[in-house]
Amino acid sequence: MNLPALRTLLILFLLIGFQITAQQTAPFAGKWKVVTVNNGVIYDFKTHQVSVTPEFAQSLSGNPDSATGVQVFTAKARMYENYYFIFQKDWIYREVMNGITRNEVATYNFMEEEHIIYINAATDRAAEQQSMHYMLNKDGSLELMITFRDKTMVLTLEKAE
Repeated sequence: MNLPALRTLLILFLLIGFQITAQQTAPFAGKWKVVTVNNGVIYDFKTHQVSVTPEFAQSLSGNPDSATGVQVFTAKARMYENYYFIFQKDWIYREVMNGITRNEVATYNFMEEEHIIYINAATDRAAEQQSMHYMLNKDGSLELMITFRDKTMVLTLEKAE
């Protein structure tokens, strides 16, 4: 299938998604800043405290390179400092790090009962869809659970604006 046909197909899927969610407003619409990352290493950007989850510590037990593993995961977590997730009311989705947009033009929709956000992006190669689970906490924070290659990362975000 050629690129124009793929884009037309993507637009059709997006329009269907918009019709389904057009009368809803995402409860998480707005700009959100990452304040905590948990990828096995928990990094809190407010306090700059680092801790290791018991599961990650167990997976490193007996490994002579365990300190290096913690350093690598800490470095990966720190990449989310000054990182924002933006869910616009017009269903446009962006990720911004240090003022620079990190993703292709994308839209989003969500399934409220399942707590799933779908990100729909058109790249030069094809249409792509990603999903992440979300939870709105009582304290007003938003948690995003993102799974990539059988590894789950939990980001805690606070409303930025």
